[in-house]
Amino acid sequence: MKQWKMPLIALIAFVVMLGWVLLGPSPEEAEEPADEEQDEQIKLIDLGDRDEIAEVTIRWEGREDVVIAGSGTGDEREYKMLSPYPRPTDQDRARLLFTNAAELRVKRLITEEPEDIGEFGLDEPTGEIIISGTDGSTHRIIVGGPSPLGGGDHPDRYVQREDDEAVYLMGGTHLDFIAAPGDRWSDLTMLRLDEVDQIKVDTGEDNWSMSRTDDLFEWQQSAPLDAPANASVANNMISRFNRLRAVQYVHDEPGDEDLADCGLDEPQAQIDFRQKDGTVKEVLLGSFADEQEMTVYAKVRGQPYVYSLEADILTVQGLSSADEWIQRPFGPIRLRNVTELHWSWDDEELSLVLEEEQWVLYDEHGEKLHQLHEDDAETAVMNVLELETEKIQMPGEKEDEVSLPSGDQFLQVETEDGSITLDLAGNTEEFYGQVRGYDALHLLPGAGSVMHQLAGLR
Repeated sequence: MKQWKMPLIALIAFVVMLGWVLLGPSPEEAEEPADEEQDEQIKLIDLGDRDEIAEVTIRWEGREDVVIAGSGTGDEREYKMLSPYPRPTDQDRARLLFTNAAELRVKRLITEEPEDIGEFGLDEPTGEIIISGTDGSTHRIIVGGPSPLGGGDHPDRYVQREDDEAVYLMGGTHLDFIAAPGDRWSDLTMLRLDEVDQIKVDTGEDNWSMSRTDDLFEWQQSAPLDAPANASVANNMISRFNRLRAVQYVHDEPGDEDLADCGLDEPQAQIDFRQKDGTVKEVLLGSFADEQEMTVYAKVRGQPYVYSLEADILTVQGLSSADEWIQRPFGPIRLRNVTELHWSWDDEELSLVLEEEQWVLYDEHGEKLHQLHEDDAETAVMNVLELETEKIQMPGEKEDEVSLPSGDQFLQVETEDGSITLDLAGNTEEFYGQVRGYDALHLLPGAGSVMHQLAGLR
């Protein structure tokens, strides 16, 4: 066996080396690092910290100069785009720019003494990166042509420091981030909200408003009805509009004619968000910004800018009509939170009370009648909680002859956090309910059936 073991090992080694020659990278390919992050270790600029930079200027062929300045230190530092647009600046993006510029890295050194910088496109530069330090120093990076090895949409480029004739190769993705045009540095967040306690909607033809309340409903309609409002609609609207991002800026300083062209002189909707500190943010939604109606013009009153937004903002629940805000009489309450159910109907007042995980029925004098099976009790409670409102209106709008609720007949659901009482009035055909503390009347087609089921518990 020893006689052929060594030749076999030699044969295997030969095959491996042959495969490397035939299948391995060519010399040109081997010069191009596969992992840009691992190979960008040469620091072209080393200022140590982004706070040491006062300003970064990007000059690029065919574009307006981008100038971004930083002020302050640490977490309190703010960034402002000075050119080409006097717009709010994307703070996260600018912070990353200054971080990269403080330790500007390149992939590798190409040559320390180039014979002809024209070979690298540095005789007619594509752009410049100018980093101004807080100490008054200036560091200028000249950006030349792309590497012949390609790089697709983000080609690596040759660069050179103004005070050094050496030529380096900078990664394309890294460079494209730094040399982005002015629009990319704009903050497209057109609205920020904080502790909203009132929402008003005006469509030109109709208007309605909702305010926070201290009861279980959390929100109430204050116009055109005095009624409980659906808190999930309010919370969803706040969530949708908070940190609302535009598609793009349309006008930086629009005139009256620009506003009219964008339909913002007579907006199709205005949404006002009043915050807890009393300030009001007014959002105007104008006409569609494109023929396909995919975007809509928008503006925040008091700010100079006109934006375009994705048109689905118009479909946010709560913007179409006040009916979208209607809340069921017991809508906020969940079965698991109910501790007691009381009702008065046909001169009989009864209570269903949860005691030590058992439902017990009591009469109006507090005398125990009997214990209910859990399924029967929870079905009765759920039927009450799921009472649906078919229509809601103010008492003066009611046209039928059904009397108004007086308080003699009612449904009351109690939880550990509070209770909701629904005063009832009706006949075999129609039932009205009035949530105690609110004026609006709820037309409740299912109330008769629910009261009949409750009567059967006795």
